[in-house]
Amino acid sequence: MPDLNQLPLFANLLVFGAAAAGVWIAGTRLSIYADEISDRRRIGKALMGLIFLAGATSLPEIVTTITAALGYRPPAPEAIVPLQSSSPMH
Repeated sequence: MPDLNQLPLFANLLVFGAAAAGVWIAGTRLSIYADEISDRRRIGKALMGLIFLAGATSLPEIVTTITAALGYRPPAPEAIVPLQSSSPMH
């Protein structure tokens, strides 16, 4: 992964814009898929949103915690705390 601190401001803004566009497109598609699944399975949209969308928004915290627990950054006890505090499943 490139060191973004070495890139000029304009390049960082382009990277940020591309990431923001990706999140926007993925979020829009995710809500469309959640609507379709709730219609087909006859599940309430609110329940589907809770299960599907809340679960998907927790994925970054789960990946970060697992990566940190595997030894790439802080020790495991310090890495588990963010998952416990940010997870909707606790």
